[in-house]
Amino acid sequence: MYKTSNVITVLVLTAIMFQCQQTSNNFKTTSEEIDIELTRSVQAYANAQKLLKSAGSDPFVINSVTVNDNELKMLIGVSYSGGCEKHQFSLVWSDVINMVYPPNFTVILNHNANGDSCEAWLTKTLVIDLKDDALRLSDQEIIDMTVTVVNGSNPNEKVEQEY
Repeated sequence: MYKTSNVITVLVLTAIMFQCQQTSNNFKTTSEEIDIELTRSVQAYANAQKLLKSAGSDPFVINSVTVNDNELKMLIGVSYSGGCEKHQFSLVWSDVINMVYPPNFTVILNHNANGDSCEAWLTKTLVIDLKDDALRLSDQEIIDMTVTVVNGSNPNEKVEQEY
């Protein structure tokens, strides 16, 4: 009787683990680097603000924003629904720097799902090289700056970089 109950317990636990494994296949988590378009101009920022006030970009969530001072890179953790099409992100910087110390930037992150109607929940890390020529930032500005990222699909979601 004791051995039979152990076998049944093992079978039940195996079935539960298998079921949980099947359920979790709807969620894909990676930390791979993906491409992101960078733009720094007054006009592009004004256009991004207009988009933000109207339709906005495709939906997504900002999970985190960090700046790696050693590599001069910003890491933005994002999550979104999809899995069937290639998604694109664009980060728009104003050409204006608040003249405070440390330099303070508010940027807008937009998402283009390219019509992807799949329902997997993807989590990715966007890696932005802050030394990119388009941003025109000095090493010291990067090290000292504070960045707030505004979600282009939800203007109420603003995430300030973590230290």
